Amino acid sequence: MSVLRVTFYWTIVIYGFLYDFKIIMIYLGLLTAYQLFAHFYYPGNFGSIRKRVSHAIWDPPAEGNIHNRMELDVTKAVQYLKSQEAKDAKITITHICIKALAECLASARSVANGKIVFGKYIQYDTVDVSCLINVEDGKDLAAVLVKNADKMTFKQISEFINSKAQKAKVGKDEDHKKRIGPIKFLPPVVITLLLEFAAFLSYNLGISIPALAVSKHSFGAATITSLGAFGFKDVTVPFTPFMRSSIIMAVNKIEEKPVVRNGQIVIAPMLIVNFTVDHRFVDGGSALKGTQSVIDVIENPEKYL
Repeated sequence: MSVLRVTFYWTIVIYGFLYDFKIIMIYLGLLTAYQLFAHFYYPGNFGSIRKRVSHAIWDPPAEGNIHNRMELDVTKAVQYLKSQEAKDAKITITHICIKALAECLASARSVANGKIVFGKYIQYDTVDVSCLINVEDGKDLAAVLVKNADKMTFKQISEFINSKAQKAKVGKDEDHKKRIGPIKFLPPVVITLLLEFAAFLSYNLGISIPALAVSKHSFGAATITSLGAFGFKDVTVPFTPFMRSSIIMAVNKIEEKPVVRNGQIVIAPMLIVNFTVDHRFVDGGSALKGTQSVIDVIENPEKYL
């Protein structure tokens, strides 16, 4: 939410409580009238929780984003994933990419591993990455925050993600249940206000909201979503506004393709990862340094065991 919109909302609330409560009643009345009009003019329900949140948080695009597509040779990564160590720990390409994204943030701490509040860049103390988990066959998404991801091994990342994912998928993740609890009963326009208010308190002011399982910097500086399991080969994803990420990374499906090595055409497993980057954080120079970190981890995972 922009500073102008935040100050506008709070101006109405403060003015209403201090001088004339009628202005708040007018605002709520217009909001109710809009909802009633929408309900009767376009009959139907608001859909799943995921649909409600999507309708609540996204406006037509108007922000400056950078999109970066990288096609990587994952021969060594695939070999590692076939090893007994990786199989025992249930390590996947997603866990390797989480580590890669964390190293990317660590290499650009001064510009990307932080937040922009009131026009100022504030650097985070730790490198934290959120991983989006599919729940109920796509009806909902859960975000798992991996703290200090740059200091974790592939095995540690895998164990943590798998544990949280299992709980989320069977509805036993208490933090996720708290976050989606109120949303089940609210229309998108109210969800918008709730999410923006919670995000403003946690992100801008650093205030935790235990009742909603929201703490300051709840989602870290970057987000990753793995879409290869759904058959996507080359997809780019948008930001989720209330998560306030500087980078979001989409991991696609590994495919065998012809590549040139030492002047010879050979078949190799290739992976496309796509980045959406907030241009306020990252420019060409910092992007290059971060990109090199991503390539090194994904193409040479043995260096990070």
